[in-house]
Amino acid sequence: MPWTSREALIGDIGGTHARFATCDLFGNTIRNRRTLSTKAFASFEDALTTYLSETGVHAATACLAVAGPVESGAARLTNAPWSFSEADIRRVAGVFGAHLVNDFEALARAVPQLDPDDLVAIKAGRAEDGATLAVLGPGTGFGVASLVPCARGWTGLPGEGGHMTFGAINEEEWVIHDHLSALYDHVSVERVLSGAGLEAIDIAFGGPGRTAREIVESARRGEGGTAPRTLDAFVRILARVAGDVALVVGATGGVFLGGGIAPKILDFLDSEVFRAAFVAKGRMARYLSDIPVHVITAADGGLRGAAAIVPTLVPDVARVGWANVRA
Repeated sequence: MPWTSREALIGDIGGTHARFATCDLFGNTIRNRRTLSTKAFASFEDALTTYLSETGVHAATACLAVAGPVESGAARLTNAPWSFSEADIRRVAGVFGAHLVNDFEALARAVPQLDPDDLVAIKAGRAEDGATLAVLGPGTGFGVASLVPCARGWTGLPGEGGHMTFGAINEEEWVIHDHLSALYDHVSVERVLSGAGLEAIDIAFGGPGRTAREIVESARRGEGGTAPRTLDAFVRILARVAGDVALVVGATGGVFLGGGIAPKILDFLDSEVFRAAFVAKGRMARYLSDIPVHVITAADGGLRGAAAIVPTLVPDVARVGWANVRA
C-alpha cells in the first residue's frame, strides 16, 4: 500500500503522562502535540487511538520513547500497567515502521540539540568536547542513560540504572533503607529517588504522610518538621548517585539531570549540598570536580530525542520506496 505522509509519529510514554506528536522524516518541525494522562486509559492502544482520532494524524513511521526496558521490540512500563510492542504501533497507527527506545536513551539523544534556555547549570566544570555524557534523574521512576560519540555522531546507551541497589552510607540513610526494606524485597535507587521515594523518605523521618509536592512546598516555605531534612537527604543521595554514574560511564562531557522532579527542585539542587556530595569520592574527587552538571528544564526532551532518532529510520523509507511516501 502507498503511504501518503512524510511525517513520523513520535512519543514519550511514561507512568504519569503519554506525550504524542509528529515530526518530519528528518526529525524537524515537531507539531500535533498532545499530552494524555496515562492513568486515564486502560491500555497504550486506547491512548494512541485517542491521539490519532483527535489529531487525524497519518504517519509513515514511528519512534516512541518508553519509561521502561525495551526488549525484542516490546516494552512494559515500569510504573504503569501498560505493555505494548512495535507490532502494536504498526497495527494501530497504520505505519510501516515502528521503533521503541528507552525514555532516557531518547532524552540523552536530545541533549546535543537542546538550547541554552533548556538547561540550568548547578555545578561548574570543563566539559570535554565530543566526550561521553550521562543523563539521569528522578520522576515517577529513576532513569539512567549515556550518550557516546561515534563515527556518525552519537549513540545513546540505555540502561536500567534506577534498579541499582541503594547503598546507605550513614545512620540517617539506614533509617530510610530500613523503612523501605520492610516494604520491598529489594531497595533500589528508584525506591528512594522518585516521587514515591521522596514521600517514603519523609515518612521514614516521621513525617505525616503527604505528597511529594506538599513536602517540597513545606521545605521551600521554611517550615519546621521533616520536610527540610527530607529534601536535604534526597539531594545528597541524588548527587552521590549522579557522581557514581559519571564515574561508571566516564561522563567527562557532562552530567545532565532529567525527569519530572529535578526542574521542580532547582533551588535545592543548586546548592553546596549537591555539589559537595557529587564530588565526595575520595581519590576521584578531582576527576568529578571537572565535570559540569546541568538540569534539563525542557518538558519535551523525550519527544525531541525521539525526533532526533527518526532520521535513522529513513532506511525503512528507502526500503519501501520514496514513490510510496508522497507528500
